[in-house]
Amino acid sequence: MKIIKWNNIKIELERLFNFRKEKFFLSKLIANFEKLAEKGENIPFKITEIRRKGFEVKVAGLFGFISFNHMPWKYGNHNYWSAVYPSIKGKVFFAKTHQFRKKPLTIILDGEVAQFKKYGLNERDKYKGIIINKTKYGVFIDIGFHFNWNCGSIVGMVHKSNFAPVEIFEVLQIGDTIESFFLGSNNKEQLLFGDNSVSKEWLNGEVEKLIGDILPVKVVKSNSDKTDYLVNGKYNATLPPKSSIYPTKKQLIKNAIKNLKNGDVIHCEVLKIDKLNNTLQLKWDFAHEIDAIISRTYDQDNELKNQINEFKKGNNSIENIANKEIIEKLRKNTFGNRLDDQ
Repeated sequence: MKIIKWNNIKIELERLFNFRKEKFFLSKLIANFEKLAEKGENIPFKITEIRRKGFEVKVAGLFGFISFNHMPWKYGNHNYWSAVYPSIKGKVFFAKTHQFRKKPLTIILDGEVAQFKKYGLNERDKYKGIIINKTKYGVFIDIGFHFNWNCGSIVGMVHKSNFAPVEIFEVLQIGDTIESFFLGSNNKEQLLFGDNSVSKEWLNGEVEKLIGDILPVKVVKSNSDKTDYLVNGKYNATLPPKSSIYPTKKQLIKNAIKNLKNGDVIHCEVLKIDKLNNTLQLKWDFAHEIDAIISRTYDQDNELKNQINEFKKGNNSIENIANKEIIEKLRKNTFGNRLDDQ
């Protein structure tokens, strides 16, 4: 019985000793932190846990807190922090003391201090990023992850059209890491990422400037008799014979399109841009070209001949076949000079 009591006393003495030792050690840590706070120095800290409004951190051996609003970088939505948290947990950042109180012990940090290296992104280089947001148009990634957050946050967008097949995009989730190529910036200074084969003009708004222009279009026919259209040698396009585009000439245009051959070059107006599929929608409305294409077989088809005669009523000059607005657009392009010479 005496042995048991002695063991209990021994355990209690050890606990008391450890408590006093920890209390002494804690008081030293607090005194040390107080000196750092008074000097206003930048203090290193590590993120240990995520909370509803910020992070629990370890700083100078003590536990503290830093709100999302006082982190070294900002996000427009606090939910984005949940996506990057696994990769920044344990990472060392720097902060100043925002609030310090001994009783009860309270340490709140402010990480809005200069601490990041400058970065330079090279176009067509590949970078790793974490998806912080997903919309129906694409995903937003933070490639600060690529630099182990030593350059802070670097957010850019990857458009949905860069994922083929589309099922790849559908299964992506916030917090996933992906690799993507840097394609430059748009007119809003937004960083753009995507497939290395994608022309950045589709993402930075340059392609939209083509709307209303009349440009050369090359006809490309495959062995499967599929017809493709290539504008300016690099933009895929469609040439739909719709009534909304050709109210009185739909059938004529359909017949002309059937007569197109591989390698033909025609001139079309750019009506609209389909960013989702990276294609231009075209309108073909030039009688001299349509006449030449249909004339390949019209002698063998009286119906087509009648259509052409209807189309060519009046003066045969291009000024009477196409309206003045179209002619003016033609003259602004490289092939317009030929018209002036005729």
